[in-house]
Amino acid sequence: MSDEEREKLIAVINQKTKYPPSYFDSLSDKQLIELYEYHTLK
Repeated sequence: MSDEEREKLIAVINQKTKYPPSYFDSLSDKQLIELYEYHTLK
């Protein structure tokens, strides 16, 4: 996943949550996608 794609997912997640920016640095692409789906599909 490109940095640009990651930024888009993070932007959406940040609209719904209050994770610190550093939290996303430790996530793999797969984890980030799962987090995104969790927050957008529930």
